[in-house]
Amino acid sequence: MGRMTNNECRIYFGKNFYKQTNGYWSNKTWFPNDKRYFTYLAHRWVWENINGLIPIGMEIHHKDKDKSNNEIDNLEMVSRAEHQTIHAKEQSQIDQLNKVRPIAWLKSEEGRKAVSDKGKQVWKDRKPHIIICQHCGVQKEFKRWARFCCKSCCMKWRHRQGLCK
Repeated sequence: MGRMTNNECRIYFGKNFYKQTNGYWSNKTWFPNDKRYFTYLAHRWVWENINGLIPIGMEIHHKDKDKSNNEIDNLEMVSRAEHQTIHAKEQSQIDQLNKVRPIAWLKSEEGRKAVSDKGKQVWKDRKPHIIICQHCGVQKEFKRWARFCCKSCCMKWRHRQGLCK
């Protein structure tokens, strides 16, 4: 599962979903009895809330290939084999593109510098967002995704949850 790209949130059937770097919208819910998180994907959550549980071996596919479009009209249930066939066709198109991309340039000194400069610029342009520490409740501004205001709060929260022995 990719990390969050920003603090944008969507609500589907009472759950908050955040966009991941891989394009999917997900919700991580803590289950204290199991002492673990469970990740819900928005498209599966929408499908299950409208059509019921997804049978084993079946998957939910975005018809328009847009992972952000979780409207029920854009979702269809297909078998795992059919889903793999659909995406295999897409992968072969990507493979064709990779043959014409300038891989040698990316490996060159000039290419590495260009990619590095672009990454630095993206980070510089990134808008900060305010988080509320899950341990002490303090509000703090971050450019990156965070759940705690400091490492101390993170460790105190982990101890309180019984995650550290």
